[in-house]
Amino acid sequence: MPLPTCRSFCPWLVRYYLASSPKRALHSALAELPLIRRSLIEHEALIGEAGVPQLLRKTGWIKLFRSEATLANALRDRDRAKQYGVEGETLDSRDIAEREPALTGDFAGGIYWPTPGFVPDPGALAKAYAALFARKGGRFLVGDARTLEQRNGGWRIAGANGAIVAREIVVALGPWSDQVFGPLGYSIPLAVKRGYHLHLQPRGNAVLNHPVLDSDQGFLLAPMNRGIRLTAGVEFARRDAPPTPIQLERALPARAAPSPRAKSSWRWGRGRIRCLVRSDMRSRSR
Repeated sequence: MPLPTCRSFCPWLVRYYLASSPKRALHSALAELPLIRRSLIEHEALIGEAGVPQLLRKTGWIKLFRSEATLANALRDRDRAKQYGVEGETLDSRDIAEREPALTGDFAGGIYWPTPGFVPDPGALAKAYAALFARKGGRFLVGDARTLEQRNGGWRIAGANGAIVAREIVVALGPWSDQVFGPLGYSIPLAVKRGYHLHLQPRGNAVLNHPVLDSDQGFLLAPMNRGIRLTAGVEFARRDAPPTPIQLERALPARAAPSPRAKSSWRWGRGRIRCLVRSDMRSRSR
């Protein structure tokens, strides 16, 4: 992170650090737990109504550890999670090989979390939800969210075909939300965390059966419809700063760095899954 950016982020980072203490993190997690438990139920209902059951895979996910020390810490976290009804299964190297035969590496062990599901094509699911919304009478209107103003006990936005008026609004613009709530006088401590991903094309008959997180190396693989997605950690940066996918470059060896028509095997530290690299790198802000 450049020094000027670091300075601007410091006050927020201090608050973030303080909010991440074990006591405060547990308080936050318990507050979110009812929503998290309900989220899969709600998505299952919506996915069924939208007619796209193939876009939810309930395979669970695996968290891998390369050292006995990090595994021991994770097992304590697993035992703590169990107190709140979150079940996890301990895996040794043989279990890992059985669940993911195409994945090799020197892993001390892992934890399999069986309950969560994942979406192999988020874009397709968003389009399916949009179509369901329209079938149920919803309308999509185009307007400039930055023109939002409060008027006569409601809200008004300048639309492409005239004013749009509503009693209630939801601002869901991610890192651009401050362009809406700032002029309205709201001061929300919002900072931007950016991330990057790319897709890998399996070689031969190699498959990945679950989303897999390499906890020690800090990146995740997931079997998506477009290939195996490699997702790196977050980057603190200004919202509109140029992309800096250095984490992806570190996860991939130089000869497999993301570039057009790259055709080298992708190595995962000391582990490996047989893949070819594709050139569809994406960045995202949140």
